[in-house]
Amino acid sequence: MMRFNCLICGKGGQGVITLNRTIGNILSLLGYKVISAETHGMAMRGGSVSTFLKCGEFKSAGFGYNQADYIISTDYEEYLNNKHYLKNDGYNIVNTDKNNKNNNGVFFDATKLSLKIFKSPKYANYFLLFIFFSLLGKIDLIDVKNILINQKLLDENKYTLILKELKDVI
Repeated sequence: MMRFNCLICGKGGQGVITLNRTIGNILSLLGYKVISAETHGMAMRGGSVSTFLKCGEFKSAGFGYNQADYIISTDYEEYLNNKHYLKNDGYNIVNTDKNNKNNNGVFFDATKLSLKIFKSPKYANYFLLFIFFSLLGKIDLIDVKNILINQKLLDENKYTLILKELKDVI
């Protein structure tokens, strides 16, 4: 049985809630029990947004400091504001222009990759999503791809291009 806590954070308008729902939906369709909650800062584009996602047998979605196994952040500043949630052995996946890969995280410019490949920033969160699922190790990325394609969220060509760009990251 897979069990983990994941905090997803960023700024309003960056797709944080959509990313949470997409990851939760994929896990649920693969047979895992998922629970999530959202915390909104200012109710406008650019305000702080964080979501809590749990996979496994849990009674509530929230968790405290030093309890997240993963932090996925669409914004470096919001990562800094939320990193106290991460366990000592937790893992960060952060969209930032401060490219770095180390023992506790991948920091890379998903927006720049999305603009380079698709001429649009709207696919940046798919890079974060595929890194996250590759780290879980218990879920085949082909299954993730098939769910995204079946739900018309991604196509085969975009999937291939995303994984090609991530080959050095995952």
